[in-house]
Parts: sequence; structure tokens; C-alpha cells
Amino acid sequence: MIHRVGAHRLPGVLGGVVALAMGVSGCSTVIEGSALKDPSVSAESVNTALLQPGNYPTTKQAPPEPSARAGAITDAHQLADHVIGPWQVDPALTQRLVTTIGPAIASPALNLVLRAPGADIANSHGFVNGFASGRAEPDQEIARRVELINVVMRFPNDQDATAVATDTHQQMEPPLDAASSDPVPVAGHPEALAKKALAKDGRTVVSSFTAHGQFVLFQEAVAVDGARAEALVSKTLDLQLPAIDSFQPTDPAQFATMDTDPTHLWIRTLPTGNKLIPVMGVYGASGALHFLQPGVQQWFETAGVDAVSIGTGGNRVYQARDAAAAATLADQVGKDYSDEAKPAGSVPGMPSAKCFFADKSALKYICTASADRWVMITASQQEKDAAQQLAAQYLILVGK
Repeated sequence: MIHRVGAHRLPGVLGGVVALAMGVSGCSTVIEGSALKDPSVSAESVNTALLQPGNYPTTKQAPPEPSARAGAITDAHQLADHVIGPWQVDPALTQRLVTTIGPAIASPALNLVLRAPGADIANSHGFVNGFASGRAEPDQEIARRVELINVVMRFPNDQDATAVATDTHQQMEPPLDAASSDPVPVAGHPEALAKKALAKDGRTVVSSFTAHGQFVLFQEAVAVDGARAEALVSKTLDLQLPAIDSFQPTDPAQFATMDTDPTHLWIRTLPTGNKLIPVMGVYGASGALHFLQPGVQQWFETAGVDAVSIGTGGNRVYQARDAAAAATLADQVGKDYSDEAKPAGSVPGMPSAKCFFADKSALKYICTASADRWVMITASQQEKDAAQQLAAQYLILVGK
């Protein structure tokens, strides 16, 4: 389901569960325990005898149980790689719109991006799943900021998609307390069904539905300048149409038996709670960017990141090309936070780990380090707990 997340400048957001989760350099205190250094051992080497995982598991999870719901979620995670992020349309749109990011597999999620009766219409036509991504200009008053939401919804067939686009375009309530909305063309896309409304705060809202095969592409752009809102919708479609054509969806009839962890990264991601929500799971590098800041894309490309696991309780694992690339990426992660987050305690047995205190984060204490080809990120309200999670995550990944 689409998840409420905190909005911050820093790159680490985990939908619905945590805000920030990357590291800073310069750990200043030891959480618990100390040891003399062996001069024959590298200063960066992990001493597994000193690791303190607490009560967390230190071996990989059992494979997830297959089910139709799990398959629909996995397919939505894979879809995320083919959904255009608003920052790709306009680089100024970097602030996450917190209720409009993530996979959708049921009505509660659709209700966050479609006004009534949009979700009901979608469900009446066999809504399969979807993915949404929303951003705004940062540091702007709401009444003046530009916003863009892009949503891809999947249906059983072309006919259902066409019916949903037509009916929702005609019946969906006007946005932002607007009295009414009127049809408006979308430049370069005569197939798009769009309306324009003037909201009470003075901004123009353009809402567009386009049926494309078994998919419905929904964009909603908000701007004081109506022409800019129209242009955002047009450019989003320019990019989204070819992007969705490259997606190879799984037949819903196969959802109940499909492999929901093809990378085997999910079973190696530390579980810190029993409640799983649809945003959690493994994404491709492009799909994961919907939860991060655009600048992370260059890091991922340089490090050869091909999978990102978003786990429970604020944990993430980035899978890089190799150990050297992971170490460099972990260092970048730490440096990025050093300007705004305060150094926190170190992790016993793991001298390369970096921990910090982020007072603007939902989970205040964050630790990060690399382990072989992976970058680990853990988060907690307690300093010691974040360190224990990192120790446990290391043992799960490396198996030592």
C-alpha cells in the first residue's frame, strides 16, 4: 500500500516506517564493551567475536510463503522500475509527497491518490496492482508549490483499462476544494483524458487519465502557473508511455506460485518486526529511487547497485557490484549525512561502521557499514539497538 513517510533533504526514506537511514563519519562513543586491537588485523576488519546482535536473528529467514497477495506485491515492486519519478520530469521536484509513494494492491492505497469514486471504479474493473510516485518543490509554501503525482495502475485487459480511464475522468471529484473542473487537451497526447480546475488556494490542478493497453496512467500536476501544470502532465506522458512498454508483467494467474524473492536478498534482510506491509521488499535500483533522493541514482550507477531491500523497522540493504563498490558507497552514504547529523556511538567489533543521531528522523539513531557486496543501514529509537541490528545484519549477510 502507498505509505506515509517523512519528508527530509537526506536520502533515506522508508515508506511508512522510518524517515532517515544512512550514516555519518566519526563515531565518538562506544555503546558497550571495548577491546585491544591486534596489530596484525586491519583497522577496518570486523571482529565477529565482539559483535553484539542482541536478541536479533543472525541467520537468513525462511523463504516467504507464496500467495496471490505476495505475488501482486512483488509484481508491483517490479513495476516500480518502470514508473517515471516526478524528478525525471522536472528536476526541481525533489520533496517527497508523503502519502503518494509506493505500491498499491487494494482500495486503501488507491484512495490516497484518487478522489472518490476513483478507487471504487478501479475495483469494479478488477484492479490488479499499481505504483505511485509523488514529489513537490521543496521549501515552498503549500499555496505556491508545484506538485506532481504519477500513478500506473494495471487491469485485467485493455477494455477494463479503457473503461476505468473514461469513467474516472468523468466522475472523479474536483481537487482541492475546487468548485468544478473542465476538460483540457494534453499537448502531444490526444488519447489523454484531462481536466483542469482552479483550487481555492489559487493553484491550477490538471488531472489526466490515459488508457494504454492494460494500464491506466494517471497524472495530477498542481501549479500556480496553469501552463506549467499542463506541461508537466504532457512531459510525464512523453516519458511514461515508453517506460511502461518495457515492463513485462507477471500473469495474475501466476501470482500465487511466483518466486517472490528472486534475488534472495529479502531472506537475508534483518527482520525486526512481525508486521509486513506492501512497501517492504526488494526493488530494482530505479524502483528504489522513488523512496530516496534523485542524487542517489549516480551513486547506485557507479556502485553497480542492482537490488535494494526495504525491510522492517527502518532497515535497508543495497546490493552493489562487489565488495569494493559497496565500501565506496557506504563511505558516500556516511559523508552525505555528516553535515546535518551528529556522530553517535560506534558498533562493537565493527570499526568501519558509522552511526549518527538524526533529530529530524522518525527513528533517531542510524548505523551503516558495508559487508562484502552489500551496504547495510539500520535505524532505531535507541542507540544500542541500532548497533545491535547492524551486527545482526552483518552476520546474516556474510554468514560468519
